[in-house]
Amino acid sequence: MITGIVGAMGIGLGAAYHLNKLDGGSSTAKEVPLIKGDEKVASISDNPARAVTPRPSAPPMVEMPGRDQSYKIGMDYLGKGDVDKARAYLEQADAAGHAEAAYNLASLYATGKGVTQDYKKAIVYLEKSTARGYYPAMTNLGLLYAQGRGVEQDYGKARELWLKAAAGEHPDAMHNLAVIYATGKGVDKDMSQAVKWYRRAANAGYVDSIANLGLLYANGDGVKRDYNEAKRLWEIAAAKGHKVAAQNLQKLKRIMAQ
Repeated sequence: MITGIVGAMGIGLGAAYHLNKLDGGSSTAKEVPLIKGDEKVASISDNPARAVTPRPSAPPMVEMPGRDQSYKIGMDYLGKGDVDKARAYLEQADAAGHAEAAYNLASLYATGKGVTQDYKKAIVYLEKSTARGYYPAMTNLGLLYAQGRGVEQDYGKARELWLKAAAGEHPDAMHNLAVIYATGKGVDKDMSQAVKWYRRAANAGYVDSIANLGLLYANGDGVKRDYNEAKRLWEIAAAKGHKVAAQNLQKLKRIMAQ
């Protein structure tokens, strides 16, 4: 029996923000020994390009006015660990309409990094960033709605936000949509939709979705069982450092050799 969903709904805010694991569904395959899945919470830290990362040093504020410069200086201070100065410059950039500045302010409040943790304030900044069209903010705002952090739990709102972010090809949102359909979290369980969104996220290189799609092929869950395709997908995920996919791959090779 092959069972479990490798990866679970969720992404984090910032470089080191991880949320609690969510329960997932399982699939069974007759006569096949157990391969466990790891319900890992995805995080923006898994995608460094969207993480809160230090930016190159910038000249003093008086020499570089403007929202982009304020943002760069704020991120530079954040990289140096000076959250107070970082927040001041990010707030200035946010006041001028900078989407990523609002997003990173949300990250500070969601993680409690240098400030008192406050999900309600994080929501305010995520809503600003979302209104400015920033897809990671849409995805994270959806996650907070799904988990009821700072707002009343609302999977319908979460799904709406993830669909908007997925329309912008944001892989984390696609992965989250796949998981709610695979597990029936807030929606009717629909493996055809789960396969669709896992495949889209996998095509975008999202490693948890690649691993999960492999599991669906191994189980014949939502797709025709295909060990060769499961093996191919797990080889890709394992090469990207996905430990559970690597474990599943070795187990599957032994099964296929019998």
